[in-house]
Amino acid sequence: MLIVFRTADLGLVPKATWKAIGPTIEEARRAGLRIHPLEPTSVCEIHAARDLYSDALQGNLDEKPSDILAWLKTYFESRALTLFQTKTFPELKPGPEDAKPTPITLATLTSAEKTEILKFVEKRRWVSVDDVIKQLKLATSVEVLLKGIEGASIKTFPGPKTIVLQWRKALSA
Repeated sequence: MLIVFRTADLGLVPKATWKAIGPTIEEARRAGLRIHPLEPTSVCEIHAARDLYSDALQGNLDEKPSDILAWLKTYFESRALTLFQTKTFPELKPGPEDAKPTPITLATLTSAEKTEILKFVEKRRWVSVDDVIKQLKLATSVEVLLKGIEGASIKTFPGPKTIVLQWRKALSA
């Protein structure tokens, strides 16, 4: 089995217009090729993981690169095992072209909400903004949350549909 990851914004594979390569891709699928669409959150997590490891290699973190790799292995291992045990994969579908953003009214976070968010992100190491809002049951928007945590030890990784927050421990003096 070969798993090929593809972001959902890239659309269906093969496209109906791919007359030359389309049949080859279909034959490969019958032989075990699996095209797995990555959710935007997963794409952001992968970028955050690479950046975290890169920072460790460059000495920008107190943790050793080997410790970061061990943590990342644990973090991603259950997902990888699930993928290899999955017999069928969801097909990539085109996204809604007409989606219009919902207007929001900007407010501010309370200091208690900000503290709760920072503790949550520090514990999880990285997490999508949507998960923070959902799991902490916050009545706020992504924009308000991001504005409220500006200047904190957090790096953001924007994606096409979500933003991942990565905890950044301050360097020791």
